[in-house]
Amino acid sequence: MSETQENPAPPPLFTALTTSSRQILTLLKCIGFQSKAQLQISADGLRVTVEDSHVMQGHAFIDKNLFNTYTFHPPPHLTEHLEEDEDPVVQFGISLTALLECLQIFGGGDAGGVIFTSPAPPHFTLSSTSPLGTTTVQFSNDGDLLETFMVSGRAKDVYRFDLVRHARVAMAVATKVSVRSDEAGVLSLQFMMEWEGRASFVDFRFLGVDEEEGGDGTSEGEEGEDSE
Repeated sequence: MSETQENPAPPPLFTALTTSSRQILTLLKCIGFQSKAQLQISADGLRVTVEDSHVMQGHAFIDKNLFNTYTFHPPPHLTEHLEEDEDPVVQFGISLTALLECLQIFGGGDAGGVIFTSPAPPHFTLSSTSPLGTTTVQFSNDGDLLETFMVSGRAKDVYRFDLVRHARVAMAVATKVSVRSDEAGVLSLQFMMEWEGRASFVDFRFLGVDEEEGGDGTSEGEEGEDSE
């Protein structure tokens, strides 16, 4: 008996098949503002993470249901010491630029900002300031635009627009947006995208800046959370 038959090669760590890479390409384009990314593979799907300036992260979640077939065979050494409720994951760095170029080939692809929230109208305000002036957009919690609106009290946070604008691609294709901020002023923007009844998510996190920092020459960003 040959050595190959006695010791068969282990199965590939990960295999997946899709008849259309358009959805995956769209998701990854949403975080394509950096050339490098961290790819995490698990039994539930893929998680791709990029970072900018150590104050912002973008996450794209590619559910296994977006693929026609999806298999994950973690190496034995990853599963030996896991707790019962722990799932094995494999993580490594990739060239996001190269991956997007490949998907494009095979898939046929196509100033300081302030967030102000209050329990009283106008509830939710986005304001952007530049050397040319200030733009403000106000939203009321009237149920037509905001599906859910919760805030514990009056709040005001400032974010860099040059970072927040990285989320603009995701904004353009999302069907729903979740905007949250915590007591430390960390802003979370989560975008839900649906294809054929299946949902995927792209998530961004931003650290707030002091108001004094907010106007240091670059337009600053907007987006923030709601209230009531």
